[in-house]
Amino acid sequence: MSKIIDISLQIKEGMIIYPGNTRPSIKPLKRVPKDSSSLTEILLGSHTGTHVDTGLHVDEKSSGLERVSLDGFVGICQVLDLACCAKDITAKDLEKKVFSRHIVLFKTRNSLDGYDDFNPAFIHLSEDGARYIAGLCLVKTIGIDYLSVQKFRKGDQKTHKLLLGNNINVIEGLNLSEAMEKEYFFAFLPLKINNLNGVPDRAILIDNY
Repeated sequence: MSKIIDISLQIKEGMIIYPGNTRPSIKPLKRVPKDSSSLTEILLGSHTGTHVDTGLHVDEKSSGLERVSLDGFVGICQVLDLACCAKDITAKDLEKKVFSRHIVLFKTRNSLDGYDDFNPAFIHLSEDGARYIAGLCLVKTIGIDYLSVQKFRKGDQKTHKLLLGNNINVIEGLNLSEAMEKEYFFAFLPLKINNLNGVPDRAILIDNY
């Protein structure tokens, strides 16, 4: 029997956010039985929780998700266990792995540490690691288990630019605590909102597909 693993972060008030991002606000506007129906106002930043970055995130001349094929968000993926990485994921770490799918998710110590409080020392992808992935000419999408693929306040966007500039989708904010190093069926369908620099969504893995 197939098993569905929800690898999304729960969107709620008080949840973990990247410093400087909008704090989620969930406010009821109407409620039954006082009103004939219930209605809720939801305020989110474009990079809230589990989300995908678009080219506009680092390049004002790029485009939003409307020009990105959904092929990179649905299909067989591979989860790579990189819990051995103490600070970042480097090209040397990636050279030890076999890349066989165009969707690759990186499981690090971030998933094991949890998401209650923001950790500025989160495991991230190094610049040479991003260059290595781009050089494979195989990967369409990478996902990582924290709110950014890049080192906290690094001062540039080279890791993002190496990936997005080579048409590699970047998914951030995954929770891979229940995932193992193996292949799964992956589904991630971003909200259909044009001209955004990032788009939240829900992501799942299906085991024994």
